[in-house]
Amino acid sequence: MHFQETEGKLLIQVPLILPGLAGKADIFVRDEDWRPGRGGRKESFRVVFALEMDALGDVMAHAHFHGKAVNCRIRCENEAAAAFLTGLFPGLEEQLRQIGCTAVDLSVSAGNVREEMDECLREELYGDGRR
Repeated sequence: MHFQETEGKLLIQVPLILPGLAGKADIFVRDEDWRPGRGGRKESFRVVFALEMDALGDVMAHAHFHGKAVNCRIRCENEAAAAFLTGLFPGLEEQLRQIGCTAVDLSVSAGNVREEMDECLREELYGDGRR
């Protein structure tokens, strides 16, 4: 879904069906530098992943890309999911390095993510999305 009123936002909804796992993902992409009538290369954008997973529970990731620098903050329901995701960071950092990017900050925390996720989704859909 392309947001016509701003043209700087994109919503992608994906059902996740893997062997033994199911869920859905709402992915929001926002061009942080978008201005009406402005062209050129995009240097700064933000991606929000809101995942509802059977195995991991609710997971929300905020990723900011500015040039080749990447920051990512992940919130999940419990410590076990947080530990699992933290274990994926070395591989993610290596993949980012291979494409010429630098992971400036990667963090994960556990807690009640459902309320934060609902608020974030409302803001992305109906607000200005500036979090």
